[in-house]
Amino acid sequence: MKNSGKIKLFIITFLLVAVRGFSHPHIFMETSLEINFNRSGIDGFWVEWSFDPMYSASLIADFDSNSDKKFDKDELEKIYVDAFYNLVEYNFFLYITDGGRLIRPNKVTDFSAFIKKGTVFYRFYTPFRSEGFRTEKEITIGVYDDSFYCDIVFVEKNPIKFLNNQFFYYEFELKQNEDKTIKYNNSFQTYKKKGRKYPGTANPFELNLRFRIN
Repeated sequence: MKNSGKIKLFIITFLLVAVRGFSHPHIFMETSLEINFNRSGIDGFWVEWSFDPMYSASLIADFDSNSDKKFDKDELEKIYVDAFYNLVEYNFFLYITDGGRLIRPNKVTDFSAFIKKGTVFYRFYTPFRSEGFRTEKEITIGVYDDSFYCDIVFVEKNPIKFLNNQFFYYEFELKQNEDKTIKYNNSFQTYKKKGRKYPGTANPFELNLRFRIN
């Protein structure tokens, strides 16, 4: 890795961790979820993020050391250590409620990163077990940064998918959590995601999932 790349990465990491109180947002992300069932209930879920062009370009410049437009094994390890795992401090931006109980994951597995048409994607698995019953059960999953340093929205096309769900009946919807209002400093906001307004407050969207055994 070039020294200039290390300096840029240090600046990005410093901004993300140390100055989360200044003007927001700075990084723009889209997310999707894949809920994985087993015979007992939910076993966990896959999370996928894609990053805005500016942050994607920074990641590519810093980690695609051979400029082949993909991340090899060594490059993936560096991304994991230097540009992902520190997010454990923020529970990977995940908020889960199960039976009214808030759960903040501190462990994920199977991390990968890839480049598609100049956009960097992260993908990882979140272990989370929720047993299914004959009566309906409800969980919610939110993916958001409560400082709004990162603006995270669900993708428009197929934001939620389900795996191994043949033993369960389920219904779901994505809706804004009106009880959760994020306040942030939108002063000097020069870079905005197309079609989005940044008035200084935001209500995150969450997956609301109800399921039961067939």
